[in-house]
Amino acid sequence: GGQFCPDYYGMKHELIECITSEELFTDLNDDPQFRKSKLSDLLTESKVVVYFPDYYLLVSSRQQLINLLDYAIYIRNIGFFILVLFALRRTSMYLEYHEKKDKVVQITGPWKEAILYVLGASTDSHYDTIFEKQFVNIKQHSNLPLRDFIEVLSDNFTRYQRHVDGEYQIIPRTKQKRFLERIICGEECFHFSEVGSGKTKVIMPLLCQIFLSSNKEAHKH
Repeated sequence: GGQFCPDYYGMKHELIECITSEELFTDLNDDPQFRKSKLSDLLTESKVVVYFPDYYLLVSSRQQLINLLDYAIYIRNIGFFILVLFALRRTSMYLEYHEKKDKVVQITGPWKEAILYVLGASTDSHYDTIFEKQFVNIKQHSNLPLRDFIEVLSDNFTRYQRHVDGEYQIIPRTKQKRFLERIICGEECFHFSEVGSGKTKVIMPLLCQIFLSSNKEAHKH
């Protein structure tokens, strides 16, 4: 699903060593601190499974994304690198790319182009056709009726679940969809406990997508 690079096209360092992250953490005195690290220093061992039939990248932690980014660089697959970097930038990490060190150019060639593409600093119609299948544009249904919009989100949500024994493990039920509609359209402030797998695994993800969408009927209430 992407461009394979047999070499680094002149790169003088492993790319994973040229990307740093800055994270906020709480020290032993309960004081907030910022910590900057090379991604190469954050690598661990992990396993990610891509499931039939949709083959979406389903990652349960930020650490797995860091490991996958290193693996994409190791196998020289730029398409995979872009996909993982897209996902990693959606986490609570601030990434910096060290293109040069003194007079030495560290990031160059198609790897630089890939990073610029992920950052939105360049365009590539070929990559667009590849990655639009992995990410759902929730802003493309502005004029869709709310109930129909919830159905679209539910279908997209289902495709990101594990597929075992011929069926998806989590499928939003009709009752859950109507409950979500009631939360959005209700005139009163609605409170519900986070206890319960149906709420945390189905309702909350769909509610967050609706909040981030541009659906007019959803934001009317």
